[in-house]
Amino acid sequence: MKKCPKCGYERKPEDTECPRCKIVYEKYYSVQVKKRAEESKRQREAKKSELQNKKKSYITGIIIVLVFISIPLIYFYIVLPYLHERASISQEDETHGKRVCDCSYNRYNCDDFSTQAEAQECFEYCRSLGKGDIHFLDGDNDGIACESLP
Repeated sequence: MKKCPKCGYERKPEDTECPRCKIVYEKYYSVQVKKRAEESKRQREAKKSELQNKKKSYITGIIIVLVFISIPLIYFYIVLPYLHERASISQEDETHGKRVCDCSYNRYNCDDFSTQAEAQECFEYCRSLGKGDIHFLDGDNDGIACESLP
């Protein structure tokens, strides 16, 4: 025999209501099913929320790691070379007098100069710094830069 879920009274199979506590069995069981469904839904939502929080934590952690990795990289590959270039330019100015053009990398072509004399001055200035023909202004290696300019 089945028992009343509320008071434990041994009920008969044909009973629809408990004679002792007066609960309606079918109604009680349907409420229990709804409660279990709601609890199951709450648990799924809590698990989903927990997973989303973990995901956010992982993403935040990854971002923090990337920031801490990128800061030294930016410093060593961007800031230090810039500071080194600035220091070498000011050192060049102190050593060789007036700075004529930038000799730190291949920056100019003959088209960047108005006259051959201007190109020649840059060419000779870079050579005096030990950079050679860094801008490739002397195509035929005869010591005369941009021979086609006026």
